[in-house]
Amino acid sequence: MLGKINLPPLLNTLSMVLDFTSTGLNHHHNRVAYISSAMASLMDLPRQERYDLYCAASIHDIGATSFHEKAALGRFHVLDADAHSQKGYELLKDIGNFENIAKIILHHHDYWEHQRERNALTRLSDIIHLADRLEILLTEDYILHQRKSSMDQLNAYFGTMFRPELKEVLHELAGRESFWLDLASPYVEDLSLRMISPDIVESSCEYTDLKKLFMIFALIIDRKSQFTLHHSRLVASSSVHLASLAGFSPSGIAQIEVAGLLHDLGKLSIPESILEKPGALTAEEYDVIKRHPYHTYHILQRLPGYSQLAEWAAFHHERPNGTGYPFRIGGSDLPLGSRIIAVADVFSALIEDRPYRPGMGRDKIETILTQSAREKALDRDVVDLLFSHYDLFESLREFLDILRY
Repeated sequence: MLGKINLPPLLNTLSMVLDFTSTGLNHHHNRVAYISSAMASLMDLPRQERYDLYCAASIHDIGATSFHEKAALGRFHVLDADAHSQKGYELLKDIGNFENIAKIILHHHDYWEHQRERNALTRLSDIIHLADRLEILLTEDYILHQRKSSMDQLNAYFGTMFRPELKEVLHELAGRESFWLDLASPYVEDLSLRMISPDIVESSCEYTDLKKLFMIFALIIDRKSQFTLHHSRLVASSSVHLASLAGFSPSGIAQIEVAGLLHDLGKLSIPESILEKPGALTAEEYDVIKRHPYHTYHILQRLPGYSQLAEWAAFHHERPNGTGYPFRIGGSDLPLGSRIIAVADVFSALIEDRPYRPGMGRDKIETILTQSAREKALDRDVVDLLFSHYDLFESLREFLDILRY
């Protein structure tokens, strides 16, 4: 089994994939977490509130999946803001210890003047709302030049959009050049974590809750395209059964399940127009596709103790014959866990519908996988394991089809 992991650094890391947009990585969640935590520190909020606030701010837009949804949130006045807030709440509300975090996210776009109730949690939502709107006002111009224009725009909305007592708090922060320079810093991910006390950072999360969180991120990944509605979960389930048949330990099986769930984490950097293209990809589009395991690797490598899991997840497009991408790893350097996920990934892709073809039957799948094994593009032993228990793997797909979530 995977051991406990500190939740704030985990969310700090996973928030990176939420920040991929059509223009690249924008650091929105880490900046909002930094602003929110700086305000909480100045307000001397209780420890638990600062913990909940940081966690909620780190993933506040978890309900917005597509580049189109994210672009809409970049406008100061967001139309239908409740949609992604509600979706985020629904995703998180059933995870242990996430109840408050989910409720904070649910209300993080509420106008202060329209609130039906005001309590400690809605105050945290109000902090994130203000931090969020400040962050989207920032541009690529020199950060200190933006202080006056940003604050002038926000000032007009205290008492209506924003909680009035937060005005004094934000103005005190805004008077510090370091506050603005931190927001423009390439180290903002680390700086946001430093804004909360060490005892909060060290709060850990049990494996059962971690697994639920990883399942949610798998769902977010799969929602990028209507043709991958349960791809990551099918890869994870198939990998678990292959690893079990290959004699992996319980700990190894737990790790490969998470690696399967997160193997396409970097796919959140890919435009939906490419993922759902009905025809063949151009060379340039295929080059864009090739970056997703690179991002998966470097994001998961940020988590202490996740090095092996990162390799298993990110090397799923590497090949035993060395022809894969993006690292060109092959031969004995390619771990068995990566080989298992590679076979599970190809199997899942072939049996699922795609924009350019329906899902394939056993005969076609077996022909393709067997030929790939012959060419050492897939591990022959793993392929043989799959087909010696094919009915089991086919039933995994059928089960997920029934769930349709």
